[in-house]
Amino acid sequence: MNKSGIYRLGIATILLWLAVFPQPKHPARADVNLPNGFVVEQLAGGLSSVTAMSIANDGRIFIAYQAGQIVMVYPGEGQVHIGSVKASPNWERGLDGLILDPNFMNNGYLYASYTTTSPFLHQRITRLTVIGNFILPGSEVVLYEMDETKQNYHLGGGMAFGKDGKLYIGSGDANGEDPQSLKNTSGKILRINTDGSIPDDNPFYNRTSDKYRAIYAYGFRNPFTIAAQPGTNRIYVNDVGQNDWEEINELVAGGNYGWPREEGLTNDPQYINAIHNYTHGTTNSTGCAVIGGTFYNPIRQNFPSVYLGKYFFADFCQGWIRMLDPKTASASSPYNAETFATGFFGMAITHLLTGPDGALYMITRGGTRAEEGFTSLDNGMLFRIRYANYNGPSIVSQPSNKNISGGTTATFQVDVSGNPPFTYQWQRNGVDIEGATHQSYTTPFVNIEENGARYRVVVSNDFASINSTEAVLTVIANKPPESYINLPLPNQYVSPGDVIQFSGYGTDPESGYLNADNLIWSVRMIHGDHTHPVMLPVRGVAEGTFTVPTDSHMPEDIFYRVYLTSSDGAFTNVATRDLYPLLATPTPAPAQTGPDATATPTPTPDPNATPEGEMTPPPDGTFTPTPTPTITPTPSKTPTPTPTLPTIQSSEIHLPFIIRSNNK
Repeated sequence: MNKSGIYRLGIATILLWLAVFPQPKHPARADVNLPNGFVVEQLAGGLSSVTAMSIANDGRIFIAYQAGQIVMVYPGEGQVHIGSVKASPNWERGLDGLILDPNFMNNGYLYASYTTTSPFLHQRITRLTVIGNFILPGSEVVLYEMDETKQNYHLGGGMAFGKDGKLYIGSGDANGEDPQSLKNTSGKILRINTDGSIPDDNPFYNRTSDKYRAIYAYGFRNPFTIAAQPGTNRIYVNDVGQNDWEEINELVAGGNYGWPREEGLTNDPQYINAIHNYTHGTTNSTGCAVIGGTFYNPIRQNFPSVYLGKYFFADFCQGWIRMLDPKTASASSPYNAETFATGFFGMAITHLLTGPDGALYMITRGGTRAEEGFTSLDNGMLFRIRYANYNGPSIVSQPSNKNISGGTTATFQVDVSGNPPFTYQWQRNGVDIEGATHQSYTTPFVNIEENGARYRVVVSNDFASINSTEAVLTVIANKPPESYINLPLPNQYVSPGDVIQFSGYGTDPESGYLNADNLIWSVRMIHGDHTHPVMLPVRGVAEGTFTVPTDSHMPEDIFYRVYLTSSDGAFTNVATRDLYPLLATPTPAPAQTGPDATATPTPTPDPNATPEGEMTPPPDGTFTPTPTPTITPTPSKTPTPTPTLPTIQSSEIHLPFIIRSNNK
C-alpha cells in the first residue's frame, strides 16, 4: 500500500484516543493469561511516562522517563532517581531510548537518545557514566546529533549493540525529510562506534559525507525499539506503522525497507519485506503499535527450553505479548507468530527485555484504564514474568571467547545451577568432542588452523537439556604481555580517607616495555560475593593515586583490589594487589619471656591475598604468572591523579507482590 500523504498516527495520539473514546470490556489486570507454570509480579509502580529500559548483569534495571529522568530499580530494594538529561518532552518528544554498554559492569557507560532544543530541536545520542546509584555529574558526552526535528512524533529512539560492538540507533521520520534519501537522518538505522566516530565499513560510508556516513539502512517510519540476539549477527527493527500494518524487520546492511513508498508486504524487489506483519485492530493478534522486543537467550535460563531463542514482542494498545521463532520467521511467512500472554490491555506496554535471571521484564505507561485508576501517566509499572516450575539446568556463566597464541591451549567453562546431577557434552563447530564430558574443556595445543573454531556445551539433567552460547577461539601468532605492580605493597593495610599510590608497568615478549597507553588501572571494593567501583578504569598512566572511600560497610567484610591490565593490541594480562582495612589501632603485645621476648607482633595477612609478583590470569586462563623483576621502568608520561568518587548510598526497600494469573 502507498503511504504518502496518509495521516500519521503517533503513540501520544493513540494514548489520547484510548483515554477519550469508550473501549470494549477487557480482562482486568488480575485476569492476565499466561502459559501454565508462569507468574507475573509487579516490581515497581508510580513510574512516570516511561519509554525505555536497560538491565545490567547484576540485576539493576534502568528506566527512562519521557521528561528526561532516569531511575534505577533493584528488585526487592525499591527505586531511586539517579540523574537526568535535559530533554524536551512534548507528545512523543523527550527521552526515548536507553541502553547500557556491553561492558557496563566495568566502565559504567549508559547511552541515551533524547530530544533537545540546543541549539535547535533535534534528537541527540549521548553517553553518561553511572557510579553506584547515581549518574556522575558532568559525565555526559555527546556522540551524535541528528537533523532538525520538525514534528512532535516519530522520533524513533530504539538502540541496540550488535555482536560487532557497534551501537545501532533508530531514527524516525520526524524531520519531515524523505526517508528514501541518504542526505538526511529521517527514517534511518544509524551505526556508530561507542566514542561517536563512524565505522568506515558502513555501507554508505563512501557515498555520503559527514554524519550521514552513519546510515546503515533506510526506509523506516518510526523504529521505536530495536533488539539484537546475543551471540549472533541478527538484529530486529520494530517499525511502528501508520494506518494498516505493524512491521518487524530483520536488519540488513544497506537495506531499503520501503517507507514512505510502501507499507506491509510489497512485490517491488528494491524494497526488503518485513519478516512479520500484523494489522491494526482490537483482537489478541492485532493492535496499533509494535513494541519490542527481546530474544530469549538469557545468561541464566528460567523459561523452559522450548522458549530458547524465541523473539518476544508486544502491542502498545492491545496489551498482548507474542513470540516469533527466528529459525522460521521470514518474509515468505510474515504472519507466523504465537500468543504468549494477554490481559495487559490499556496499560500501554513500552518495552520488553530478557533479564540476567532468565525472566521477562516489561514496563507500562499506564494512563488508559479508568476502571483500575490508570488515568494518570504517573501510574507506570515494572513487571517481571517468570516460570515458577522450571526444574531444568540453568547456565549461570556462559563460556567466553578466547584469544590465544599458537602452540598453547584454551579452556572453556560453564557454571550451572538447578537440580543435579548434570551431564555435559562439549561440541566443536556443532559436533560432539569425544571424551569432553566435564564442566570445563581444555583444547589440545592448537595451531593457526584452529582460528575461528566455535565451542559450546550441552548441559542436561533429568528434566531438560540446554545449549550454551558459542565461544569463538581466536589463534594469533603472538605472545601475551605481562603485568607487574610495584605499588601498593603486598598485604598493605589502609584506613578510610588514605591516599594510596599505585605504580607498575607491562612488558611484551615481542616489543619489550609497554607504553603507558597500553596500561589500564582500576580499583574495586570486594564485599562478600559482589564488588563496588572505587576507581573507574584509567588508561595512559604508569602511576597515580586514589583515595580509600568512607562508607557504611563494616571493614571486616571488605578489602580493596587494585587491577593493572596490560595490552599489546592482541592479548591482555591482569595483575592484582589486595589492600586490607586497618580494623583497630594496634595495642602493645603482652610481655613475653624466653628467646622470643623481643619479637614484634605483626598482623596476619589474608590467606587469599595475591602474593607479590603473582598475577590474576586473564579470562582464558592460559597465561603463566611471572615473578616481579627488581627493575622499575620510568613512567611513559606524567601520571594523572584519579578523583575521589562520591559515596554510594543505599535505597529505600519495597517488596514486590505477586499478581494472580489465569494459566492456560
